[in-house]
Amino acid sequence: MEKDRKAKVDALIANEKVAFGEDDREFLTGLDEAQFGKIEGLIPVIETKKEEPVITPAVPVVNDSPEIKPEPKVLTFDELVANASAEQRDMIMSGVKMATDKRNSIIEGILKVNSGFTKEELGAKDLAELEKLAGLAKVKSDFSANAGNQTVVANAEDSEVMEVPSLYPAKA
Repeated sequence: MEKDRKAKVDALIANEKVAFGEDDREFLTGLDEAQFGKIEGLIPVIETKKEEPVITPAVPVVNDSPEIKPEPKVLTFDELVANASAEQRDMIMSGVKMATDKRNSIIEGILKVNSGFTKEELGAKDLAELEKLAGLAKVKSDFSANAGNQTVVANAEDSEVMEVPSLYPAKA
């Protein structure tokens, strides 16, 4: 019974609608049952709220270790050709032959003009650089394979070399 009274006194003090505070605890505890019952009857009934479950949003789990994705396999040229269809393989090989022939033709033309390069040095250069060197060396190159039925000759023999103008006139 004493525990029940203590719980009721705690409830009265905790109730904000009632003017009892912590300093009234001794007074409320000292009342007899009849007096306490009257005070208890005057207090408005406290509606007990049913606690609604608290719904917390799901928090995504952050994985501290980075996901390891396998790197895509890089195909070599031979693997690419091997995986190509027969028609694609023929086109690839035809393009390779045409580029190789063009490259060899330019290298031979540069070597014929006694440019000072060795065949190994020229073989290490890419096609774009070889074409620039061929232009400087006035190499005749036959690129007819690239032009369909037309024959194109770069740097014809009859081109004349122009004299570079002097920046400073000669003193007389």
